[in-house]
Amino acid sequence: MHGKCEIVKCAQSRNVDFCFTCPEFPCKLFEEGFDLNFDEIPEYETIKLGTVKWKPYSEEFIHYIKTFKSEREN
Repeated sequence: MHGKCEIVKCAQSRNVDFCFTCPEFPCKLFEEGFDLNFDEIPEYETIKLGTVKWKPYSEEFIHYIKTFKSEREN
């Protein structure tokens, strides 16, 4: 799955081990999600899940992280 995950690709391109360590977190990928076609992932191709909007965190969690980062910066 990692080869298809836009979040993993982004972290690798920014040379960060975890999204939480990226100065731009939470970014557009976490706020809006991205299309992930499970049928293209060998481990899931027999299940036929199709394409889903992948958002690993809830809007509440994203809001909490933004608030926390904002308070730390002030």
